[in-house]
Amino acid sequence: MCGACGSISYSDSVLGKEPTFRKRILVAQVVTAACARLPGAPRITALAEGWSVSGATGSIELCHTVGDIWLVVRDRGGLPLQQALEARVLSEEPGSLEANVVSLGLRLTQQRQIDKSHSTQLTGI
Repeated sequence: MCGACGSISYSDSVLGKEPTFRKRILVAQVVTAACARLPGAPRITALAEGWSVSGATGSIELCHTVGDIWLVVRDRGGLPLQQALEARVLSEEPGSLEANVVSLGLRLTQQRQIDKSHSTQLTGI
Protein backbone atom coordinates (compact mmCIF):
# COMPACT_ATOMS: atom_id res chain seq x y z
CA MET A 1 0.00 0.00 0.00
CA CYS A 2 1.22 3.46 -0.86
CA GLY A 3 1.91 5.58 2.20
CA ALA A 4 1.18 8.81 0.35
CA CYS A 5 -2.12 8.03 -1.34
CA GLY A 6 -3.33 4.85 0.36
CA SER A 7 -3.71 2.88 -2.86
CA ILE A 8 -2.63 -0.73 -3.17
CA SER A 9 0.35 -1.33 -5.45
CA TYR A 10 0.67 -4.60 -7.37
CA SER A 11 3.99 -6.12 -8.37
CA ASP A 12 4.27 -6.42 -12.13
CA SER A 13 7.35 -8.04 -13.62
CA VAL A 14 6.69 -6.49 -17.04
CA LEU A 15 6.22 -2.86 -15.93
CA GLY A 16 8.91 -2.93 -13.27
CA LYS A 17 9.04 -0.49 -10.38
CA GLU A 18 7.63 2.45 -12.32
CA PRO A 19 4.18 1.52 -13.70
CA THR A 20 3.43 4.89 -15.29
CA PHE A 21 0.16 5.65 -17.02
CA ARG A 22 2.05 6.00 -20.30
CA LYS A 23 3.32 2.42 -19.92
CA ARG A 24 -0.21 1.24 -19.13
CA ILE A 25 -1.48 2.87 -22.32
CA LEU A 26 1.29 1.21 -24.33
CA VAL A 27 0.44 -2.20 -22.82
CA ALA A 28 -3.23 -1.68 -23.71
CA GLN A 29 -2.27 -0.83 -27.31
CA VAL A 30 0.01 -3.86 -27.66
CA VAL A 31 -2.55 -6.33 -26.30
CA THR A 32 -5.36 -4.78 -28.34
CA ALA A 33 -3.27 -5.00 -31.52
CA ALA A 34 -2.31 -8.61 -30.80
CA CYS A 35 -5.99 -9.52 -30.38
CA ALA A 36 -7.35 -7.42 -33.24
CA ARG A 37 -8.10 -10.32 -35.61
CA LEU A 38 -9.72 -12.56 -33.02
CA PRO A 39 -13.48 -13.06 -33.13
CA GLY A 40 -15.05 -10.83 -30.48
CA ALA A 41 -11.69 -9.16 -29.84
CA PRO A 42 -11.44 -7.69 -26.35
CA ARG A 43 -11.00 -3.99 -25.76
CA ILE A 44 -8.23 -3.09 -23.31
CA THR A 45 -8.42 0.27 -21.54
CA ALA A 46 -5.65 1.72 -19.39
CA LEU A 47 -6.74 2.92 -15.95
CA ALA A 48 -4.85 4.73 -13.21
CA GLU A 49 -4.52 1.50 -11.18
CA GLY A 50 -4.50 -1.12 -13.97
CA TRP A 51 -6.63 -2.02 -16.98
CA SER A 52 -10.16 -3.00 -17.90
CA VAL A 53 -10.75 -5.79 -20.40
CA SER A 54 -14.13 -5.53 -22.11
CA GLY A 55 -15.56 -8.48 -24.00
CA ALA A 56 -17.92 -8.58 -26.96
CA THR A 57 -20.82 -9.48 -24.64
CA GLY A 58 -20.24 -6.43 -22.47
CA SER A 59 -18.42 -8.26 -19.70
CA ILE A 60 -15.68 -6.27 -17.99
CA GLU A 61 -12.71 -7.63 -16.05
CA LEU A 62 -10.43 -5.40 -14.00
CA CYS A 63 -6.76 -6.34 -14.19
CA HIS A 64 -3.90 -5.10 -12.02
CA THR A 65 -0.95 -6.67 -13.88
CA VAL A 66 -0.01 -7.47 -17.46
CA GLY A 67 -0.22 -11.14 -16.54
CA ASP A 68 -3.80 -10.63 -15.37
CA ILE A 69 -4.71 -9.17 -18.77
CA TRP A 70 -3.28 -12.14 -20.62
CA LEU A 71 -5.01 -14.62 -18.31
CA VAL A 72 -8.37 -13.04 -19.16
CA VAL A 73 -7.61 -12.71 -22.87
CA ARG A 74 -6.11 -16.17 -23.36
CA ASP A 75 -9.26 -17.90 -22.13
CA ARG A 76 -11.16 -16.12 -24.89
CA GLY A 77 -8.52 -16.40 -27.64
CA GLY A 78 -7.22 -19.96 -27.58
CA LEU A 79 -5.06 -21.22 -30.43
CA PRO A 80 -5.71 -18.24 -32.78
CA LEU A 81 -4.32 -15.93 -30.06
CA GLN A 82 -1.25 -18.11 -29.65
CA GLN A 83 -0.62 -18.02 -33.41
CA ALA A 84 -1.04 -14.23 -33.49
CA LEU A 85 1.43 -13.84 -30.61
CA GLU A 86 3.95 -16.20 -32.23
CA ALA A 87 3.95 -13.99 -35.33
CA ARG A 88 4.03 -10.76 -33.33
CA VAL A 89 6.91 -11.74 -31.02
CA LEU A 90 9.23 -11.97 -34.04
CA SER A 91 8.58 -8.34 -35.01
CA GLU A 92 9.24 -6.75 -31.61
CA GLU A 93 12.59 -5.32 -30.56
CA PRO A 94 14.09 -7.70 -27.96
CA GLY A 95 14.05 -6.23 -24.45
CA SER A 96 11.47 -3.54 -25.25
CA LEU A 97 8.30 -3.15 -23.23
CA GLU A 98 6.31 -4.30 -26.25
CA ALA A 99 8.42 -7.47 -26.60
CA ASN A 100 8.06 -8.22 -22.88
CA VAL A 101 4.28 -7.81 -23.05
CA VAL A 102 3.96 -10.08 -26.09
CA SER A 103 6.42 -12.65 -24.69
CA LEU A 104 4.46 -12.96 -21.46
CA GLY A 105 1.23 -13.38 -23.40
CA LEU A 106 2.81 -16.07 -25.56
CA ARG A 107 4.19 -17.98 -22.55
CA LEU A 108 0.84 -17.91 -20.76
CA THR A 109 -1.06 -18.90 -23.91
CA GLN A 110 1.33 -21.78 -24.63
CA GLN A 111 1.00 -22.92 -21.02
CA ARG A 112 -2.79 -22.91 -21.39
CA GLN A 113 -2.55 -25.11 -24.48
CA ILE A 114 -0.20 -27.54 -22.68
CA ASP A 115 -2.50 -27.68 -19.64
CA LYS A 116 -5.53 -28.19 -21.87
CA SER A 117 -3.82 -30.98 -23.82
CA HIS A 118 -2.67 -32.67 -20.62
CA SER A 119 -6.17 -32.46 -19.12
CA THR A 120 -7.67 -34.00 -22.28
CA GLN A 121 -5.20 -36.88 -22.15
CA LEU A 122 -6.06 -37.59 -18.51
CA THR A 123 -9.82 -37.54 -19.00
CA GLY A 124 -9.91 -38.98 -22.51
CA ILE A 125 -12.28 -36.24 -23.68
